[in-house]
Amino acid sequence: MKMAVNLTRLLALFSVFCVLAETAGSLRIENVKSWADELGRVLSEFFNNTTQYSKIQEDYHQSSKLSTTDRNGSAIAEKMKQRLEGILQGKIESIRNLASKAAELRKNYTYKTGSEIEQTEYFNTKELTGLPLERDPKFSEKVAINKSSSVVHIPTDVYSRGVKILNTINWTDGLNKYFKENEQKDPSLLWQYFGSSDGVYRVYPGFEWGNTGTDVYDNRRRSWYIQGSSAPKDLIMVLDLSGSMAGQKLSILRLASLSLLETLQENDFVNIVAVYEGEPVMLCQLTKDGSRIPNDDLPTAECSRQLLQATAQNKKFLQQFIPQNTFAKGIARVSTGFQLAIDVLKDSREKRNFSSSNCTQAIVLFTDGMEDSQHELSEDIFKKENEDKKIHVFTYLVGSEKGAKFEPLKGISDTNGGCLFNIQTLSDVREKVLSYVSVLSRPLAFAKGGPDTSWTPIYLDQLGLGLMITLVAPVFNITSPEDKGQLLGVVGTDMPLPQLEGTVPLSEVGVNGYGFAINNNGFVVFHPGLNKQKDPPNIALNEVEYNQEGAKKLMREMIDRVTGHMNFTNRLISDDKLRLSLEDNFHFFYSPVDNTSFSAAVAIPNYGLKLLQAKDMNVDDADVETYLSSSKNGEDVIVAPWEICRGTPVAAKETTPVYKPSTANATDIIDDTNRANNCDKYKLQNLLFDANLTKERASKKWNVKKMEEDKIHSVFVATHGGIMRFLKTGSAAPFTTRDFMKEQFYKEAAQYAQKEKNVIVLSIPYRGQNKGNQPASNESIVINASSAIVKDDVVAAVAGMQFDQEKMQEIFNTTAGSEVDCQDSEVYCRLINDDGLILASNQKDNEVGEFFGVPEGAVLKHFLNNSQFKEFNFSNVQGECKKPQKIVSSARTLLNPLFAVSSYVQFWTQTVFWSLMQFNIYSFFSRGNTALAEEEEEMKIPCTQELKFYKGENFTEKKEDDMVCPESDSNCDKLTWIVYPAPVKNTNLLLVIVKKNCQCEDNERIKVTLTPKDFVSSITEPRLMSYRKPPELESLCKAKGEGKPPCASASLCSPHLITLLILLTISLLLPTNHHGR
Repeated sequence: MKMAVNLTRLLALFSVFCVLAETAGSLRIENVKSWADELGRVLSEFFNNTTQYSKIQEDYHQSSKLSTTDRNGSAIAEKMKQRLEGILQGKIESIRNLASKAAELRKNYTYKTGSEIEQTEYFNTKELTGLPLERDPKFSEKVAINKSSSVVHIPTDVYSRGVKILNTINWTDGLNKYFKENEQKDPSLLWQYFGSSDGVYRVYPGFEWGNTGTDVYDNRRRSWYIQGSSAPKDLIMVLDLSGSMAGQKLSILRLASLSLLETLQENDFVNIVAVYEGEPVMLCQLTKDGSRIPNDDLPTAECSRQLLQATAQNKKFLQQFIPQNTFAKGIARVSTGFQLAIDVLKDSREKRNFSSSNCTQAIVLFTDGMEDSQHELSEDIFKKENEDKKIHVFTYLVGSEKGAKFEPLKGISDTNGGCLFNIQTLSDVREKVLSYVSVLSRPLAFAKGGPDTSWTPIYLDQLGLGLMITLVAPVFNITSPEDKGQLLGVVGTDMPLPQLEGTVPLSEVGVNGYGFAINNNGFVVFHPGLNKQKDPPNIALNEVEYNQEGAKKLMREMIDRVTGHMNFTNRLISDDKLRLSLEDNFHFFYSPVDNTSFSAAVAIPNYGLKLLQAKDMNVDDADVETYLSSSKNGEDVIVAPWEICRGTPVAAKETTPVYKPSTANATDIIDDTNRANNCDKYKLQNLLFDANLTKERASKKWNVKKMEEDKIHSVFVATHGGIMRFLKTGSAAPFTTRDFMKEQFYKEAAQYAQKEKNVIVLSIPYRGQNKGNQPASNESIVINASSAIVKDDVVAAVAGMQFDQEKMQEIFNTTAGSEVDCQDSEVYCRLINDDGLILASNQKDNEVGEFFGVPEGAVLKHFLNNSQFKEFNFSNVQGECKKPQKIVSSARTLLNPLFAVSSYVQFWTQTVFWSLMQFNIYSFFSRGNTALAEEEEEMKIPCTQELKFYKGENFTEKKEDDMVCPESDSNCDKLTWIVYPAPVKNTNLLLVIVKKNCQCEDNERIKVTLTPKDFVSSITEPRLMSYRKPPELESLCKAKGEGKPPCASASLCSPHLITLLILLTISLLLPTNHHGR
């Protein structure tokens, strides 16, 4: 019976093949192979004739002036480390000096009152007149500045003519002298500034604040100020959600909680306890209706009973629960909330590094009052659990109800090293929430050896200098012993990432090598995989490396500040997140950076551990000029931005910002009359050898006329010694980067040379429909072709060209021959590369540049099953997604300019009418949340994207493949297509012919695209670091002698109405000039 069934199937299959054979005519796999071979031959000939590839390769192979030597990876890492230490130490000295001088200025200042202080004039950066500005290309091309003076910024919700503010402006004016002195000692310094604890922000050099809408900037809320003003801390918020908190008090609690989260940074740890009817719980365990979620049913159990590191992601995780899980219900027993908070703090302290800062600990209570019974219970708890007073307790009395019981709150705070603060209205939130920071800064003032500097995580500069880190140091009042713990403010200076990246020895890490640094938390300081996006989240090393497990091991070693070496296989992801490299074995050499929390490393692929060294090159002036000059009009001679001649005067330095490295180009080296002393002998020998060889063998033979005839845009050769010759035709775009070794054409060619010699790597820009980057009707699509020249297993150079896709289509069509009829409507002919992008096609639709899986998803899946292509996945935590239209972004309210309404309310109540303080803006505040989500639907928001990559890694010759047509409701159900894949020799291309006896409807639905899958959710998971170490701040965390904190700023009474109006009347009548001198 089985034999009969099998025979029937065989006969049916044979009949199908017969039908296909009839319709296929002469189409056979042998014919497709012949076409592929001819394609390979023609492309190789075209490439060789254009670039002179074979002749350049012959010269390198025959040269006796080149020898192979080993790279010392450990020495390269040590060199990078020392460079980092050099520039970082210079900044540390500048900031220490600035902090010391600021303290001295305040000590020697006599506080002023009355008319003496009211006449104060200053340069107000928001209304700047009287201070001429000009653009200094050595500072920044984006900001006009004045180096003769600093300027002052006052937050919108702070009265700029207040006596305290004007005194701070007065005494900090003396910093101008020290700003200038620092700059003279270290010209690479950019912004220098002092941010005071009362909101005065003095910045040097002077500039005008941009008019970008509502000004909500307050230096006290910026990450640099927060990090500089307090030691790392464990903090638990306790939220009183009893029924009495309904209405505006609940609104204040929500905004205050959100605001407090923004005062934390990545070395802090935090969580939130909710107290309402029943037992206290972690806020993340509540639902919108007030019921409790069992631990086992939580979206993630990590939020329960432990602290979370205050990373950008974890703060966002906690923020989402504040508007949606807070309510006013029943009677709350605050004492039980204190007990839970203490238990969590103790548990976290025992777990040490992974859920604790191992430093200061604090509890912050938001409530509208406390009954005597709860006060007694709370006091008993703290006497038992906080006998050593290691936990600071801050209480915030919420609301303006008369008779609110604040004495118990004050008693608890006073006896536990904290303070009581009152938040009467929404407009008080920003100012009052920041008050606890000044108290927790006191240990820094009493630390052994005094407060030290620290580095912030990376953030986006508001003044247009891109991503940067900031060095900060606190400034304390040293006027008298009684004033010692008073925080005056924080001094800081910025260091843009290019300044740090400039420490990587580019010529020594070689092609596909790179340098990077991480901090004590394992978060990236700089790395080529770091996106230059707005407000970057805390990115761990394993999140920017493809081999995440290998990266985790490396990260642990670097966090432990080990000097060492390890290797593991890895792949590189292209900047556009569309391409994945071949797999290589990478060697990582790493070392800690002294006097910082950083550790630096270099990564070098296996084939980069050897280099070529030239010898016997003449470095006389005449020869150098001959070697480095162009051989014909239109040729550019590009010297890589390496430190070949560190001492050579660089003409471009006068027009390049100081934070961007400036290196000698070809003209600078030619003009240098002291090359023997200014240049590295070995690097210069390599440069000149390559310059001479490529000039004689390649550029003199390049033919512009022939290039134009063949629709070639440019031809080039780039070398391991650091020179690139680039000749373009009139239609070509200029080559704009000197760092050619980081370009895709060089990196891919070098990688393929390890797999097979003399491979031409062809690539095309991705033109997928979803990318919105289809070419204009008159715009040509340019194909890149490059191939590595290898000598003794070292990539000596890469030759290449850029040509019009029409030329590729012409070669594709003319080499087909009569045996393969691509004019047949049932025959689909395409030429794809190993990234799956279509370079040529017989289809009328504009497929060129599209991903093969879009028109032929079923065939691509067939290739995946046959291992001709492989699929790779990567979670991109740095993604930017389109903001969903229906998500109400309440958790991100602090970034919303709408909330400047509360700032304006406070400002005008302090300067015009006190009665406005009672204005209830909660309805406005709530309504704005929803409206804004609708208005900003095109806004990009941070998200995680699941990236898919497809790589053709097994382009071996195969017979034709039978592929069952995907099932559908059409008449062609389950019939067979025939797929003819044939590798194009000496390239990374695959010729794919698909013979379809009919159209299968399902093929339209099976589309495999490169479009990333976005994950935007209102419920995110907390992020737990697998390994970290706290900063080395033991002396700060165990400081003694700080005593009881002064809580003068915790006054529960607002200014008296009549007094305020009298003061305001006087100030309004007096002439003012905020920006004159």
